[in-house]
Amino acid sequence: MRELVTHREWLCRLGLPSVFLFVIALLWSGAVSAITYRSLGVSTSIDGRTLSFVENLLFRVLDGGQFVFWINLVVFLALALLRVHFRWWVVLATMIVAGTPLAVLMGRSIARYLWAINKGGVPWEDVLPAPVTMGIVWVVALVADAVIDWRLRVCARNLVSKGICPECRYDLRGSIAGGSTRCPECGAPIQSVSRIEA
Repeated sequence: MRELVTHREWLCRLGLPSVFLFVIALLWSGAVSAITYRSLGVSTSIDGRTLSFVENLLFRVLDGGQFVFWINLVVFLALALLRVHFRWWVVLATMIVAGTPLAVLMGRSIARYLWAINKGGVPWEDVLPAPVTMGIVWVVALVADAVIDWRLRVCARNLVSKGICPECRYDLRGSIAGGSTRCPECGAPIQSVSRIEA
């Protein structure tokens, strides 16, 4: 995670992916509830008509989706205020690969417990798993993003120490000896790249 220069740069580079993540997270929370109920053999019906999976998904977005929305909003605002860049695909991959099974298992466990003790009222198996899992997803994704950044910085530092431009992999040894301050291939400043990555 690197700090971006301005809030405008953050919005330009991360605004669209952030909106994309909001929409995917809302649909994901509905899918988690729909998958949980389907795995338990429970079907949802309105006016005697059983809902299809897509209708069930859209119906269930309202259950846990509002909490997922607020969790994402708080995280995005914090990242915007701190001007922290993150890779949206890391969050998406973590949400789908790790978050979905965790949320479904949590939903199944909560549902079985509540049904075993005959508790009615708030459908916690709908409301709770997606928001809790979304919080865990953000923590895991931001840690993974920090590890990726660290690894990229180490690789760039190694390239710079060998006299190679970290942007385009051009051999800069001749350019540095000739007194050039920019990479002749991509135009990246040699001194600033060395200073930042060192």
